[in-house]
Amino acid sequence: MIAVVAAVAALLGTFAMSAEAQTPFTGKGQVPTTPPPKASTPIPPAGPTQVAPAQPGPAQQPRPDQARPEPPKPMPAPPMKVSADMKQQAEFQAEGVFPELVRPAGGGQVQDAWNDSKPNQGVHVQRMCEDCVYKVRTREFMTTTVILPEDAVINSADPGDNVGFQVALKAKNKLAIRPTGWGMDTNINVYTKSGAIYPIYVRSETVNSMNVPDLVVKIVGRE
Repeated sequence: MIAVVAAVAALLGTFAMSAEAQTPFTGKGQVPTTPPPKASTPIPPAGPTQVAPAQPGPAQQPRPDQARPEPPKPMPAPPMKVSADMKQQAEFQAEGVFPELVRPAGGGQVQDAWNDSKPNQGVHVQRMCEDCVYKVRTREFMTTTVILPEDAVINSADPGDNVGFQVALKAKNKLAIRPTGWGMDTNINVYTKSGAIYPIYVRSETVNSMNVPDLVVKIVGRE
């Protein structure tokens, strides 16, 4: 029994010496301590990921063995065709010969038919009728006035050609007609308050016409 106790004591002593040998210390009576932990490096807060801009690479240059394509050459303009009239006119103009200009506002715009006209020419009077057409002769650069009966009240006027002839209401029973050109004709239907319709035929002539135009067309009677 004494031998067993001695063996256990010897074994415990061996364990104590082994542990004491593994713990370093510098002086007698000092208890070794665990070294302090190292300070950790702070981690910056997470933010948006920044991507570095891509650096432009060198432009691709054609290889020396590759020939550059030539730009297309412009097509030559076709030669202008010159007629015999154009050639002759160009020769005259080179000598200073130019034709005279035709100016609409110049002279020669007087109608000779007015020289020997009678005093009542230019004024046409016609009695009112239910089944007839009233004919009116106009002339360029002149205005013709159509006078309906005294008791007529014009509601509207409908020209067949509102481009070649300008129609304007001047009074309750008076209508003005002015052509914008010559050699044209059209009709004008005039509607009055009583329900009557006045069919008018209108013709335009030139400044050199042999006919004296109608400056006033008077329709007499009562509706």
